[in-house]
Amino acid sequence: QAVRARSKRNPEALAMAGAAWMFRDPQRYETAQRIGALARFFAGGDGRIKRLPWPGSKWTDSRDVPEVPRESFRAWWRRHRG
Repeated sequence: QAVRARSKRNPEALAMAGAAWMFRDPQRYETAQRIGALARFFAGGDGRIKRLPWPGSKWTDSRDVPEVPRESFRAWWRRHRG
């Protein structure tokens, strides 16, 4: 029974499968970074997101989301590798 219960697609397993799909392709990854950078518009004056809508609220009930960088590392690297 324990094995059958673990094999179900729970929200965490679905999120990890989605992340794996996104990380497998550099273009998808960079697109996700650009979309994620839009979160800066929802941040407060200190750059932190205090509360996310469900299901993200399960995370923000006990912690803040880290500040979203203005530029991704990959974008910074392209500009500075000179």
